[in-house]
Amino acid sequence: MDVSIEKPKRIYRADYTEPDYWIDRVDLDFDLGCDPQGEVTAVRAKLEVRRNPALRGDPPPLILVGEDLALKGLWIDGQELAASRYRLGELELTIDDVPERFELSTHVEIKPQENTSLSGLIDQAEITARSAKPWTFAGSPTFWTART
Repeated sequence: MDVSIEKPKRIYRADYTEPDYWIDRVDLDFDLGCDPQGEVTAVRAKLEVRRNPALRGDPPPLILVGEDLALKGLWIDGQELAASRYRLGELELTIDDVPERFELSTHVEIKPQENTSLSGLIDQAEITARSAKPWTFAGSPTFWTART
């Protein structure tokens, strides 16, 4: 088995830029095992989003990143978005023409038992039998997060 280890790339503070949008608040609601087989978890997220005031010119689209998410619904300030208002890629959700400040609500479904990335919601019973907690939340992308 050929295992190559990539040498870490040095990243300098000067390489960072501020995001186009700030997410000031995130509220998450999990419905574990919401399907009859108990394999699907529904995740509803509400994000308070505001455009970076330092941006000049035409506002860029809001680009969010997430893995293994099945998008079931998308709303801005309570209004459901038509499919023509966004683009859904394998890892990115792009929303054009967003207001300067808004609440973004998403409804996605995930399958924690299939998560082997150790990121997001993980069904620990599939990983180890020694754990007392059947579910673990390990950072993002159980919901869409802003691309930086």
